[in-house]
Amino acid sequence: MALELPQPAGEKVELLARAESCLRETLPILEEMGPLFAAELARSLDNLANLYADTDRLNEAIRLGQRALAMIRRQPQPGARSQHELQIHVHLLRRLLARGRRTDRVQAVTAAEQLRRTAGGRLLASVELVLAHANLQLGGPARLAAARQALGRVRPDDLEDPHAQQFIELLVQCGEQDIALHLLRNRVQEALRERQEARADYLSDHVASRAQQAAVQATALMLDRGDAFAAFLELENTAGLRFEDAYIELCLVPRTPFGAVLDMLVSHCRTASAMLADMAGMLGHLSAAEQLDFLRALPMPRFADDVSELPDRAGRWLSNFYEVEMPQAIAAAQEHADRPTALRDLSDRLAERFARLEHSLHAHEPALRSPPGGLGYWIGVEGLRAVLAERPRAVYVRLALHDNHLLAAAVNLREGVIESRGVTLPLPLELLLGLGRARRDFSHAGDPALTAALAALDLSPLFPADSAIDELVLLPVGPVAWLPLAAVGPPGRMALDRFASITWLPCLAPLRARLPVVVEGVRSGQLTLAPAGTGRRPRARPRVAQRAPSARRTGDPLRAHAAPAARRRAVLLRPRRSPGGGQA
Repeated sequence: MALELPQPAGEKVELLARAESCLRETLPILEEMGPLFAAELARSLDNLANLYADTDRLNEAIRLGQRALAMIRRQPQPGARSQHELQIHVHLLRRLLARGRRTDRVQAVTAAEQLRRTAGGRLLASVELVLAHANLQLGGPARLAAARQALGRVRPDDLEDPHAQQFIELLVQCGEQDIALHLLRNRVQEALRERQEARADYLSDHVASRAQQAAVQATALMLDRGDAFAAFLELENTAGLRFEDAYIELCLVPRTPFGAVLDMLVSHCRTASAMLADMAGMLGHLSAAEQLDFLRALPMPRFADDVSELPDRAGRWLSNFYEVEMPQAIAAAQEHADRPTALRDLSDRLAERFARLEHSLHAHEPALRSPPGGLGYWIGVEGLRAVLAERPRAVYVRLALHDNHLLAAAVNLREGVIESRGVTLPLPLELLLGLGRARRDFSHAGDPALTAALAALDLSPLFPADSAIDELVLLPVGPVAWLPLAAVGPPGRMALDRFASITWLPCLAPLRARLPVVVEGVRSGQLTLAPAGTGRRPRARPRVAQRAPSARRTGDPLRAHAAPAARRRAVLLRPRRSPGGGQA
C-alpha cells in the first residue's frame, strides 16, 4: 500500500460515518420484512462489511460477511442467489486475505477453487485473482506455479479498477514483468485515446490521471530493469498534458481574419457541447422534480464580445445561438421524458457542428492541422534527440512518486549519443510527514529530522560526470514538485552545488515548439527576490534591449539561474506574450 501524505480527512470521516449510520438503520427494517428481502439484507450487510474493512475493522467486517453469506444462501431464488452469493463470498475471501492469517489464506485457496467451477465472466476473474493472491501469500514454488496458472486464466478485459490494478501487481509478484509492462502500456494508450474524445475538461483530466498513474507504474518496472531511457519517455509522454494543450493553442493561431472567426465559432460550439454534456451528467443524479427546478433556474449563457465587430453572418449566427437556439433547447429538455438524454442529444449535435466548422477551418488554414515540434503526439527517440541537441550542456531529469519511492530518470546528449541514468530512492516516513508539516506551517521547514531525510535523498548518480554539462532541467510529476529538488542530497552533491543553471518545467512542450513572439509585451527584465533572513540584497538584472516593433524572435525557455553566491534567491519571470495576447 502506498503511503499518502497526511491530509485533512474531516469530510471523508463525516461521509463514512453518515454511510455507516444509514446502513445500520436499514438492517432492522429489512429484517422485519422477512425472507423475501433476504437478498437485500445480505447486500446491506456486505456493504457495511466493506465499510468496516475500509476503516480498519477487519474482524467485524469478516463477521458481517459471514452473516451475509449465510443470509444469501437462504434466499429462495437459486439463479439470483448464485450471482449474489459468489460476489459476497469473493468479498469475504478478500477480507480474509487482508487479515493475513495462514488459516485464512488456506481457507481462501480452498473456497476459491470451489467457486471457480461455478463462476463466470468478471466474477470468475475476481475469483482467480483471489486464488492467485492467496497462493502467493502462502509462498513456495508449488504455490507460485498455482498463482501463475490462476493469473493465466484471467482475461484482462473482464477486469475493472481496482481489480485491473491488482492483476498487474500480482503479475509483477509472479515475475511476469513483461506481461505487466505490456498491460500498463495498453492502459496508457487507452486512456490517451479516451482523452482525445473527451469534451469536458474534468473528463479529460480524469483519463489523463489514469494514463499518468499507469505510466508511473510502468516507469517503476522500467527502472527495475535498468531501462532509464524508456522510463524518461514514458513519464514525459503522460505529463503536462493540460499545459501542452494550452501551449498548442498559443502555437496554432489563425493567420487570417476569416480563420480567426471560424476558430472562435469552433470554440463556442465546443464549449457549449461540453457544458451540456456536464449538465446531462449532473441531471442523471437528480430526481425528476430536482431536474426541472435545475433547468428552470439555469441562467442562459451570453456572448460577451461585441457582435458588431464580427462579420454579419458570424454575428447573426452567435446571436441566434445564444438568444434563440440555446433557450429553446433548454425549454424543450424541460418537457422531455428523459431530460439527461435530451441534453446529450443537443450536445452531440453541437459536437457534429464544431467538427464541421473545424474541418472548414483546417481547409482554410492547413497549417493549423500540424502543431509545431510534434506537440500533441508521442515524442520518440529522434524528437527527444532534437530537444537535447539544442541544449548540449543540459541534463533533463524526470521525477515521479510511486509506492513511497522517488523514481527518477535522466537523459543528456554526449557526442551525438543519448545517455540515460535512473535511480529509485525510498522516501522514508519521516520525510513524508515532515514535508506535510512544513507545507502546512513553514516554521517546521528547519526540523532536524526533515533536514536529515532530505540530505539522504541523493540525486547525484543522475548527474553526468562531465563538468561541461552545467545546466539542469527538472521535470517533476505531481507531488514530487513539493520536494526542494535543487537542494536535496548530501552537502556538496546537491543540484545547487553541481549546476550553474536550474530550470523547472512541467513538460518539454516549450522546448519542442517555440512561440513566435512580437516585441510588444515581451518580458523586458527579471525580478529577483531574496527571502527574509538571507542577508543578501536583491540586485536588478540588466534589462533586455528591445528591437524594432516589426522584429520577431523565437522565445527561449524560461530559466532560473542559481549562481553559487546566491543559491537562496528565487527568480520570478514575467510570462511572455503570444501574438494573440495569451500567456505562454
